[in-house]
Amino acid sequence: MGFITRFLTDTCEIRPYERLGSGGPLYGAPEIRACRVEPAPKAKTVYKDPSGVLVETVAHLTLFCEGKPIPMQSLVTVHGQEMRVISCQEMNGFECHLEVLLE
Repeated sequence: MGFITRFLTDTCEIRPYERLGSGGPLYGAPEIRACRVEPAPKAKTVYKDPSGVLVETVAHLTLFCEGKPIPMQSLVTVHGQEMRVISCQEMNGFECHLEVLLE
């Protein structure tokens, strides 16, 4: 058991964004991961949506977990609340983990 694993006391369900289909976004198979959730710092993110429009949004939660990176626009359900991924960064400090901002 790694050091970071001791702090992952919550669980979340991740539905990874795959692509935009004719009827809306398409998501992959759901995946359950151990995580830790904290209030987000006042993090503002600007990105282009699939139609090319610039979108500015503010993160509400920060999710820490291990595993492969989570694509932007993926859906994450934690504590019964479904949120969208606006940023996912691989952090290489004491141990490797992901820092995910949720809208």
